[in-house]
Amino acid sequence: RTACQLIFQAPKALLVFGLLSLATLVVAGIFFVVVGLVMWAQHVVQCYLQAAELGALTEEYVVKDLSATPLTRPPDPQSMPGEPFDVVQGQLLNELHTVYGLEDGPTQGAPVLAFPV
Repeated sequence: RTACQLIFQAPKALLVFGLLSLATLVVAGIFFVVVGLVMWAQHVVQCYLQAAELGALTEEYVVKDLSATPLTRPPDPQSMPGEPFDVVQGQLLNELHTVYGLEDGPTQGAPVLAFPV
């Protein structure tokens, strides 16, 4: 083969390479379009099922409008029935000493919890 024959064959090789590249891009594009459509369809079905479930829940339960009722304050912890705070704190400290074996109190550098009385 001469150099001239090789030069004239190069455009044919480039044409074949270009067509193969174009075909690969077209196949990849079709693949990504199909993947996108499947994702979109999945999202649409998920939104539909969520709305249907919400509709079923609203039919099953009676919703009471609390916007018209006056706001009430939570009860005062001091007025709640039960054991006094000192008794509960003492029991808690005894249990912590039993579990962790702290005979002399908290170890050096350990955080100390302080509760208002």
